[in-house]
Amino acid sequence: MIEEEPWEEVPLEPTQLPLVLTEVSLREARKAVSKIKYVLEIAQEFRNILEKEGMLGSLPVADGVLDCIAIDSDFTYPPLELVAGRLFIAIRACVFWGSSFCKDKPRVLSEALVRFLRDSVEERTTILLAKRFERQLANELLEAKARGEANFEALLIDGEIIPRVPLIYRSAFEAKVSRGLIDELRTMIELASDTKTYIIGIIKRVQGRDLSIITGVKLPFNDKAVGTLILRSGEYISIGKVHEIIKKASEGEVKPSRRWLKRIVEKVPEIGEVGVFLFKTRNFTLYDIATKIEAYIPQGLSTGDFIKVLAKLARLTGQTGVPHPTDLADRICSIRGDIIGSIHQKLISDAVKEMGDISGVIRALGLINPEKLYPYEYRAWRIRPRHQ
Repeated sequence: MIEEEPWEEVPLEPTQLPLVLTEVSLREARKAVSKIKYVLEIAQEFRNILEKEGMLGSLPVADGVLDCIAIDSDFTYPPLELVAGRLFIAIRACVFWGSSFCKDKPRVLSEALVRFLRDSVEERTTILLAKRFERQLANELLEAKARGEANFEALLIDGEIIPRVPLIYRSAFEAKVSRGLIDELRTMIELASDTKTYIIGIIKRVQGRDLSIITGVKLPFNDKAVGTLILRSGEYISIGKVHEIIKKASEGEVKPSRRWLKRIVEKVPEIGEVGVFLFKTRNFTLYDIATKIEAYIPQGLSTGDFIKVLAKLARLTGQTGVPHPTDLADRICSIRGDIIGSIHQKLISDAVKEMGDISGVIRALGLINPEKLYPYEYRAWRIRPRHQ
């Protein structure tokens, strides 16, 4: 039986900067190596557990190209902090791949959302707002498919399918945004089921340890790291469905917090059927990295059907460990500093025209911390002080 790895308390010890490259680097490298060695030593035993549970498999040869649409978004985080409020900017993009299409939409689409918000709006609320903006595009495409105006087999979303909605709302605005996001999620799942469309969430920044929860083996790294170390090219792990992960998490000795996940499943029960997978493409990737995804498989389609789609997805996955269409969408929707600066300048210009008073507008809409001016590639407005 695999022994659980001991966990240590981390002391906060300051170090003189010149020693970082000598003493501290070596100390931290040794800590990392001890964890890496542990995973590699138990790799074969852990693979045996996965095989016994039917979780480990080999991807078939991809049969054709995956007709899909990749959606991504980027947003100001934190929003641009102005004296009288916050300037929030979000950009969403989609890329059509294979023979996918949508009537009246170009092969590559990029759209923006700009909002002037109160300074009391919390940063986590703007994340939810960006996710809702992204899900609206997904639903527009699914609705077009339902009308026969679009064709695609899968919709690729950057990040988790299931958004992390807060358990306690801190403002009426946050409650409104959160409920709207849940409504968009519910609609997306219904449309995906009606149109027989796979929804696949490409999880880049993995923090979850679902493998530990499902197998009962305490592992020192997140799922993506473990998959990278133990998987071979062309293999995949079917970790399980969300409702199974929630159930196992509540039964284990160590009960990780899954309250936010339970809440979403209570509101949208179909989300419990979302499956969690790891795979390693046969293509070259930097660091031989594995990929973690969530997948909603429409009713009437089996996990076996999805594995064929997964093989096509793995074929599209390149050196970043991310499917190429998702990489393209990510590049298109990136918010550069000069874009933020241009929008801020235009906001000031339009406000001046609307008010007819440059002095008051500049004072209210200037940066609350002018030290943060440099990333936005423009000069600050200069206002002479009023004489008393």
